[in-house]
Amino acid sequence: MALIELDTKIEFSSKIRPICLPCTTGASWALKQRGKSVTCSDHEKTLLSSELVKAMFVAEETDRALERKDVIIKRGSKIPKQSSQTLRSGLMVVSGLDPAPPLFLTIAILPHVDDVGLIIHLKQDSDHKKRGGARSRPETTIRPDRTRLACLADTKKLETFKDIPDIKDIVTNNFLCTGGVDPQVDPQTCKGDGGGPLIVPYKQRYFQVGIISWGTMNSCKGPKRYPGPVPMLSRDFHTDVFHMMDWLKYNLKEDLEFLN
Repeated sequence: MALIELDTKIEFSSKIRPICLPCTTGASWALKQRGKSVTCSDHEKTLLSSELVKAMFVAEETDRALERKDVIIKRGSKIPKQSSQTLRSGLMVVSGLDPAPPLFLTIAILPHVDDVGLIIHLKQDSDHKKRGGARSRPETTIRPDRTRLACLADTKKLETFKDIPDIKDIVTNNFLCTGGVDPQVDPQTCKGDGGGPLIVPYKQRYFQVGIISWGTMNSCKGPKRYPGPVPMLSRDFHTDVFHMMDWLKYNLKEDLEFLN
């Protein structure tokens, strides 16, 4: 991480917006948490509380033109908890519904994600609907490929890391993960993007939660993204700003007021 001091003050406008640094009093104002006894941990919970967090980075796609790239931070570490389920004669019954409708079970294995690549679709029996059974969501999906576990699994497949006993020694909790093709196809970062901010939009404000660091695959042509499909194993990792607060406080203590 590095800090750059500008010689000329930037004038904000409709096209030039500030990016807030979490764990500061200024960020508390932007989060509308001013006047409250908030901590740095509260900011992290506000901005990164979901298992899938919408984020963005800015990249140079054409000469002197920047484009916004929308990505999803994969935060989940476990398969979502579901209601108690029982397999019975090829059908699945979900408890908590009265009466409990039979559900067809469909399983698909994603080739690019090993043990965490299981997708389970639970679809309510149409005959049960006709009989006026209990209402439920038409489909429930458990998608472990969307979690941080999938980021680790895809990284483990790299030739560079295949002999590493525990991939968590490389991809530590100091990194946030984006990339992959589910729940959306995330654009890759390219050479030249490194060091740029990973930003979370929140209530018409922008907060830097990460710093673009490295990726598992490079299908870019220099700093430009290849127009073809994004490789399924592509993952990008970003230094988690919340894990760098001690360094930031030490170097910015004269310029910003930090929270505890």
